[in-house]
Amino acid sequence: MARVLTNDERAILINSESFKQHIQFALRDAGDYWANHDGASLNDTLVNRIKWAKNRINGVSIVLKETYVMDIDLVTRALKACKNMQFNLGAAPLNEANLLAGITSSDYDTIASLMMDIYAEDINMTVGGN
Repeated sequence: MARVLTNDERAILINSESFKQHIQFALRDAGDYWANHDGASLNDTLVNRIKWAKNRINGVSIVLKETYVMDIDLVTRALKACKNMQFNLGAAPLNEANLLAGITSSDYDTIASLMMDIYAEDINMTVGGN
């Protein structure tokens, strides 16, 4: 059954060291992906070029300096990013073990991608001519 997390479940995850580690690994993977992405496969539009550049800047920062990964508010930011995300979970409420078992690696990748988009908003970038 696909559904969003309840507030009680979010409260459980905010204190979960395992959830935090999964988010950290997913964010490192996203950073590594963008740090090494050359942008050649993207549709050549201004929006895509700016998104690629911002994500590449953040990706390199994650890979080289662990930027964002060690943020003390990482879990809170992740839970905000996935607020409306649908997870394939059983009926609520679930305990920590069942929550963690129901959140897939693909879900963590999606959360990391949402977080990369949020972090990219902090970079002010324009592309223009003369």
